[in-house]
Parts: sequence; C-alpha cells; structure tokens
Amino acid sequence: MTGNIFDLYKTMNADKIICAYHGNFNYDVVNGLLKTAKVQLNNPENNRTSAKKTYNILVECLENIHKHSENGGEKIKEAIFVLTQPSDGFSITVGNLISSSEKESLKNNIDNLNKMTRDELKAHYRDIIKNGKVSDRGGAGLGMTDIALKSRSKLNYTFNEYYEDELFFSLCVHIKNK
Repeated sequence: MTGNIFDLYKTMNADKIICAYHGNFNYDVVNGLLKTAKVQLNNPENNRTSAKKTYNILVECLENIHKHSENGGEKIKEAIFVLTQPSDGFSITVGNLISSSEKESLKNNIDNLNKMTRDELKAHYRDIIKNGKVSDRGGAGLGMTDIALKSRSKLNYTFNEYYEDELFFSLCVHIKNK
C-alpha cells in the first residue's frame, strides 16, 4: 500500500479534496466529520456564503447516510463521503448501499426535484412541512428537497449494482460561489 499512498496523495491534491472518509457512519463519526469539515470550510480564503451553504448541505447528506442506509431491516452504515473544492465553489459527493427496492422512489424523487424551478422547490418544501408525515426512519421527506434548495443546482446521482438486492447509491451536489 505504501506505493499507492503517494498516488492517493497526488489524486487528492489534483482533485482538491479537502475532506474524505470511508467506513462506518455512526453518530460519533458523523459529528467528527462535521467538525473537521467546518474547520476546513471556515478558511478565510473561502467564500463565506458558499461555505455556510456547503456545511448545511453536508449535515443533511451525512444524516441521510446515517439514517437511510439499510437493507432488509439491517443497518448498513458503511459509506463514503468526499468534500472537494473546485475553482467555482464546493462539491459534496456521498455514497452508500441501499436496498434495490428503494431505487425507483429515490430516483423519481430526485428527478422530480431536478425538474422544479426554485419557486416550485420552495412551495414543495412548505407543503412537506405543512402536510409531511414522519416515516419509520424518522424523516418527513425534506432532506433531498432541502439539499436541492440550498445548493441551487441539479442533484447528480447514480445507482450501481453491488450485491444481489443491494445498490450503491451516489449523490453529488455542487455549490457554486456567489
């Protein structure tokens, strides 16, 4: 591995990775990652507004991983997250295993959000707050809507076959400097 670590170092520098993690996502890990990201985002050279939005979106993304990674009732908390700083802002990429049965509803939700204008997203958000019901997992369906609203960009996602009834879901959110 020692020979590959230099390649990883070069990749992280070239891609401007400022924070990354792969492993078990429990509350302690999520809190530690948020503290680390906050330090990195509070760099005085960063656009303050974009950094603040990025942190808020990161909170939602990491909470989603922790809350929604399950398969057949068993928690699968192993996931990955990468925070990068391209020249025009920040990008958050997260990935985790999900049950294949969740694909269609997740895909439809994100596709619908990506089609909405900003005003439609705001109305949708208000509607969820007003009429939303808390699910078995403790959410009311606000997460992706909140991410779409705060990022002001389309949500890019993929599903990759992983194992039998599991998929690897990845989401990339770009937050541009304003």
